[in-house]
Amino acid sequence: MRKKSNIARKNESIQYIAQHQITDNCATWHASCNITLAAEDEPQREGEEMKTTVNFSEFCDAFSRMGREKQFSYNGKKALFEYLEEIEESTGEEMELDVIALCCEYTEYESLADFQKEYDGYDSIEEIENATQVIKMDGDGFIIQAF
Repeated sequence: MRKKSNIARKNESIQYIAQHQITDNCATWHASCNITLAAEDEPQREGEEMKTTVNFSEFCDAFSRMGREKQFSYNGKKALFEYLEEIEESTGEEMELDVIALCCEYTEYESLADFQKEYDGYDSIEEIENATQVIKMDGDGFIIQAF
């Protein structure tokens, strides 16, 4: 899995971190943006990016940096990381690490009973699998893709 980072022109860059809290279905979302300003005489060119491969530890660190360390359990992050790696390997395409997008796209549940508190009409994991992608974890826990 790769994450993107901008290459700054000269030493004139300003980082601005904005944290916005938006409440949606009892979840607080934190957004962070980095703004890099190039010198006036040298406009920043599109497509100038560097990619970095991230291991599982760096994957977890990315969640912490975004204030999302509790979005998934350790086992949940491990299962999600392995699932995303499998997608990369099977498609041959690298993915960009976007923690906020992952938090919006996937939800972890401790058990079927935990899932059933939010969704009616599903009596088994198999029924959920018929409706969306399910990433199984050790024990009773699983992660679903939003549907």
